[in-house]
Amino acid sequence: MKRYSLLFLFALIVLSAACSRKAATTAPTVNVPPTAVRSVTQVVPTAVVPTSAKSSSGVFATAADQPASDASPSGDIPDNATYLVYQAPKYSLQYVEGWAREALANDGVRFVDKDSFVSVALAPVPSGTVLDYASTQGTADTTKEFEQFKKTAVKTVTLPAGQAALLTFQALSAPDPVTGTRVTLDVNRYYIAGPKALAILTEATPNGVDNVDSFAQIAQSLTWSGH
Repeated sequence: MKRYSLLFLFALIVLSAACSRKAATTAPTVNVPPTAVRSVTQVVPTAVVPTSAKSSSGVFATAADQPASDASPSGDIPDNATYLVYQAPKYSLQYVEGWAREALANDGVRFVDKDSFVSVALAPVPSGTVLDYASTQGTADTTKEFEQFKKTAVKTVTLPAGQAALLTFQALSAPDPVTGTRVTLDVNRYYIAGPKALAILTEATPNGVDNVDSFAQIAQSLTWSGH
């Protein structure tokens, strides 16, 4: 009986020693609470592009891709311009669609686009020829009307409205209402004798702007009415 007791005690000692060695070699398990992660969304600023920088397809265009402005510089009349007819009590006249219109005294009229303009003023029919009138009274009045007046020529021309005198000259434009800039104008001034009045047709455009054909068409379009 004593012998069995000793064997049992020895077995307990061996088992205890084995458990101690296992505990020493096994790393303890530590429960670490999970770390809180904050999700951050980075907002990248987008460049603001003006609406005008978008093409018709919606694709952004560079400055070089931008279409040229449709506006004509300094009152240049484009080749595809549309002409309308202005009807006054004593005459009719073609003018360029889109040009601003201003009524003048005694049934006169003025059409303006930038630095170019076309106007008609009525005066009494002179007793002499229109060429004499243009060379004397007409030139004197024009010199007072325009600054830096410089006559180029005066000659007789034939228009559908009748015999006329053409005074060509250069002068200084009126100041731009915004910038105050003034330009040199090339001016055609027709003196056209009618049955009841003298029409003074003035066509002006900045020097270097080619409105020759358009101005010729306008001058040819003037007709007398209400005879």
